[in-house]
Amino acid sequence: MTSLAKQLQRLAVPHTQTILGEDKKKASLLFDPKEAASIDRETFHALGNRRNCTH
Repeated sequence: MTSLAKQLQRLAVPHTQTILGEDKKKASLLFDPKEAASIDRETFHALGNRRNCTH
């Protein structure tokens, strides 16, 4: 395996896990890691917008 192939393989692993839904934890200041992994971007965005509208 060439050096480039090894580098591409290392880069592909995290991306593939995210696409396949294998990423079981996600960093968050508001939620525990497992709960944060179950919330999609649109929901986070909606929560932020709702919070900003009340102030």
